[in-house]
Amino acid sequence: MPVMDAASEPASTTPQVSTPQRRKNYSEEDDVTLLRQVLLDRPFAKPRGKVMPHWDTLAATLVASPAFARSKLSGKNG
Repeated sequence: MPVMDAASEPASTTPQVSTPQRRKNYSEEDDVTLLRQVLLDRPFAKPRGKVMPHWDTLAATLVASPAFARSKLSGKNG
């Protein structure tokens, strides 16, 4: 049986596990603000090809509002 010394043992390192990015949920106030803006702007009623740009405009409007807590928002991550 071969003899192992400290130099021949495998290095014991703890694996680096990255923590998954936590999902940021909306507050109730942000939900209501978003819903009110959607009711006012009706982005879903825009003609074909204009829907996504309008969602981006709606997101910019919300971010600029003092009633909306998030500082980043795009039309895709509603």
